[in-house]
Amino acid sequence: TRLFLILITPQFNYNIDLCIYIDGGELLSNKINPYDFTDKVDIRHSLRTDDKAYHYWTCGTQEKWNYYASSNLPLTLLLFGIIDFVSSTPIAYRVTFALFDSILSVIIALFIWKNWRIDLNSMKLILILSISALSPTLLIWGTLIPEDKGVQIFLMIAAIYFSQSSNKYVSILLSSFFLGCSIAFKLVGVFIIPLCLYYSFVKFNHRGYDKGKLKHVILYIFLTTVFVFVWFIPFMPEVFTVTINRLFRSIGSSIPIHGSPWRLFYLLLPNSWNYIRNFIIFSFLILTALGIYRKKIEWEIVCGNLLITFLLLVLFGGSLDRNNIGIITTTLLIGSIMLKNGIIMIAYHFTAGFLILIIIVLNEYFMSYFSLPTVLQDYEFLSSIFSLLFLLIYFGLFIEIMRKRKQV
Repeated sequence: TRLFLILITPQFNYNIDLCIYIDGGELLSNKINPYDFTDKVDIRHSLRTDDKAYHYWTCGTQEKWNYYASSNLPLTLLLFGIIDFVSSTPIAYRVTFALFDSILSVIIALFIWKNWRIDLNSMKLILILSISALSPTLLIWGTLIPEDKGVQIFLMIAAIYFSQSSNKYVSILLSSFFLGCSIAFKLVGVFIIPLCLYYSFVKFNHRGYDKGKLKHVILYIFLTTVFVFVWFIPFMPEVFTVTINRLFRSIGSSIPIHGSPWRLFYLLLPNSWNYIRNFIIFSFLILTALGIYRKKIEWEIVCGNLLITFLLLVLFGGSLDRNNIGIITTTLLIGSIMLKNGIIMIAYHFTAGFLILIIIVLNEYFMSYFSLPTVLQDYEFLSSIFSLLFLLIYFGLFIEIMRKRKQV
């Protein structure tokens, strides 16, 4: 299905993000340090000015091109470099992303099958397909619009899944490997560290090595650290400066764009939207902290709240592909401890995503027959509304949890 979608949508071969990914891959395949802007300046110039992955926004100046071509973490760029080495074409990148989305579907299936308490196997299968292989948002922001965030979600879910293993070698070695890679790939893997430790050494610790627990915890943390920084070594020290500058630039952005749930607030309340945003972030974190202190919420909720806070509330420059890292991971975690809430989140995720997919099909293939309103032709704005509605549902479910457990 994904391969077919790629072949019939060549118009997405030169999407701006894909052009950025190809530029980064070309740097690696040409043995250029992406984070050292003085490395092989002449080749950098030729890569910027050729028509292979040219986009007016990113290629206007060499400074701008350098910024965008180096805008991903080392493990991400290494993946792009491998793709570029094999086949430096848009199709190669899109097929690779689709392949990882398919692998992601497998790990999601394994996670739900193991952790979601549903007796009816047919219902499990429907839920699995709705949030993985047939997820409209993964099909749109992953296959149609080429994005690599499915790799990040896979790495995070794999780290969590293997941390639940009863085999200490799987729990420690495999989980720490995927956890380290999830941090080196998109950084946000740091927010699942507490959950992986909790699963590996508390909740699923039935392996009979309690006396050596501290030793194994230290080993797990050490291995995770190794699997994070091993990918940084070829690009030191420039990688740290570029990464830190980009992180602060993302956080310090003054206007919500793309798929940010704050776009509607900005349009309606341009002078006060940021005060509302800060109040919501502060209140949400305070409620989470109180839940931890009073032992009213599980670590699954804690990690989900941290992911939602960082990806949807703090950052406001990404599209739905980035927001999906938090949305899908949190949905899987919540469903593992509160089935009803998980089903509600998947039902929304699939239904709203399917509506967006229909709108995109109408825009791309039926525009000659009729024209939809301008607002429905802005896919990023549609994704921002999707994220906003998800937040409202998630906040409602979280507040209901806190209200009920306050009475206990």
